[in-house]
Amino acid sequence: MSGALAAAGLAACATEPVRAPAAATAPAPVNVLAVIRDGAVAYRGEFQVELVRDAAVVEAIEASAQAEMRGDRRAAEAALVDALDDPEARQRYAELLLARGEAARAEALAREAWEAGAKVGEWCARSWLTIAEARVLQDAPNGAAQARERAQACMPPRVDRY
Repeated sequence: MSGALAAAGLAACATEPVRAPAAATAPAPVNVLAVIRDGAVAYRGEFQVELVRDAAVVEAIEASAQAEMRGDRRAAEAALVDALDDPEARQRYAELLLARGEAARAEALAREAWEAGAKVGEWCARSWLTIAEARVLQDAPNGAAQARERAQACMPPRVDRY
C-alpha cells in the first residue's frame, strides 16, 4: 500500500499548477510634502522666529495654502510667484516644485530660503528636509543624509524654566 500512496503523492504533485514567483511590488509613492512638513514639526520650539512681512506676502502665502487645501497645487504655486523674496514663500514654493518632481530647482530654492531665513526652528528644518528629499530624487543618498544631519542643527535650544 505504501507504493500506492507514493504513486498517488507523485501524481498529485504532477497536477499542481506551477506558480510563477510573485512579482516584486513597487514601493508606495512617497508624499514628499508630508515627509518634509511632518518631519519639521519636531523642530518647533517654545518660541518662533516671525518675520515682519508685507501684507501682499501674507495674502500670497494664505492664498497658496488655501489652493493647496483644495488640491490645486498649480494655483498654490502661482499664488507664491510674486512673493519669492520672502523666505517662507520661497520655501513653500520649493516644496511644491519638489512634489512635482523638479528636484534640482526645489533644492536651489530651499537653500536660498534657508540662507535668507532663520537658522533655527521649523522653517530651517523644512529647508534642509526639502534639500534631502530633492537629493533622494536626484539619486544622491549621501547628500540626502548630509542634508538630514544639517536639519538636526535647526533644533531650537531648550528653555529651562525655574
